[in-house]
Amino acid sequence: MKIISFRDDILPLKNMLFRVALRITLDKAEAEDIVQETMIKVWNRRDTWSEIESIEAFCTTICKNLALDYIRKSSHLSDSTPDLPEDKADSLTEESLENAFFFDRSLTRPVALQQLFDIVIVHNCQNH
Repeated sequence: MKIISFRDDILPLKNMLFRVALRITLDKAEAEDIVQETMIKVWNRRDTWSEIESIEAFCTTICKNLALDYIRKSSHLSDSTPDLPEDKADSLTEESLENAFFFDRSLTRPVALQQLFDIVIVHNCQNH
């Protein structure tokens, strides 16, 4: 069991976390806010650090989830919703809208990030 230090083990991850958040949100200010929120959430969970196998993976997961939450809550969702005939619009689920949103945004993502998203989507599909 390794003793984790915020200053030595977590704070150095801030640049990597910023890059993760920036690649997902495509918004520098929002990415900075997400990193700050990530650090706060990690700090608030400091009592459980001894149970965490990889603090880097733990921080990255929190950052990724916060960035995805930002994307879901942003007004971009309504802008990227495909136009459908009214009879088909009622059958849309939140998940199908979310998938359409991520598909539309994929055109603006760097290739490496798109590959990462493809891997995550395939991995999630296999686990469900």
